[in-house]
Amino acid sequence: MTEVAQENHDLFGVQQQIEQAQAPPEEETATVPANPPVDGKAELDRLVDRRQMTNRLPTPQETQQAWPMILQQAEMIARSGLTGSRGPVEETTARILAAWELGKGAMWAMRHLYAVHGRVGMSAEAMRALFYERCVGGRITVARHDNECCTIWAHRPNQEPMTVTFDMEQAKAAKVSMTADSNYSKWATDMLFARASARLARAYWPDILGGCSYTPEELAEIPAPPSPVSPKAVDAPAATTRQQRKADPPPVDTLKQKQEAAYRAWDTLAAAQFPEEQLDDEKARARNWWSYVCGVLGRECRQWSKMTPTDYDAILADCAKNQSALPPDERNL
Repeated sequence: MTEVAQENHDLFGVQQQIEQAQAPPEEETATVPANPPVDGKAELDRLVDRRQMTNRLPTPQETQQAWPMILQQAEMIARSGLTGSRGPVEETTARILAAWELGKGAMWAMRHLYAVHGRVGMSAEAMRALFYERCVGGRITVARHDNECCTIWAHRPNQEPMTVTFDMEQAKAAKVSMTADSNYSKWATDMLFARASARLARAYWPDILGGCSYTPEELAEIPAPPSPVSPKAVDAPAATTRQQRKADPPPVDTLKQKQEAAYRAWDTLAAAQFPEEQLDDEKARARNWWSYVCGVLGRECRQWSKMTPTDYDAILADCAKNQSALPPDERNL
């Protein structure tokens, strides 16, 4: 018997003794009690203190110190192929970090945590396991468990019990897949039990879940948020190739068009001034561009949002003046 299972067994025995002590007295008999009387409250407090010590969660400082180890674990697990099709090393890192904050290890994360639509979900099995492990004296009871309905209730010391039901009608209302190959068709009993467990966990012991209060199946049913657009993709003009430099420039009417035209004009000059490896290096290209902008404008300017139409006109004029020195086949204005 494991240590946690032994503690649960001890807790159940202590609770039984407390309930027997609080029950109305029965008729006296000559039977000698099988177990000697114990101080039930003191024993329960001792087990509670012990469970709290074994379930201590890492502090933010400890998490920061463990960060290099978490990254190394994520890289090794991603290379091992254990993650399968669950995502790149960044998602593996997020799952391990979420498990670490719950006091669990990397392999626990691989078995029970999933990255879906930018959130970390937890298996219903893990939700129930955390309740048994960390809720001292808590109980989960299954009242009904079949192919049509699952009803479970939970009780925590000093709290009112809660009951949750999830049936096939609710599953259909949630528009879960009911095809012949779906899990609800093949394993209806297990799927209803998992959904009822997750619903009960969110409502009754969210403090134990660390924010991972939805199963991966539930997260998959939530519409994915729109993909974030990086400022660079919005503000910076598209990089040009040598063939694109020879194309005719677009009409210069809007601010965006002026931005693109100025960048294209400078790119033509840069092709004659800098080696090919610098033009292919995105960081080197950006440094050269902003150095040129600062020189033409006579001020410090390294952000697209800080530039005005007048600034682009100045760059276009400077490029036009300098392109007169280029060979005819390299000119773009």
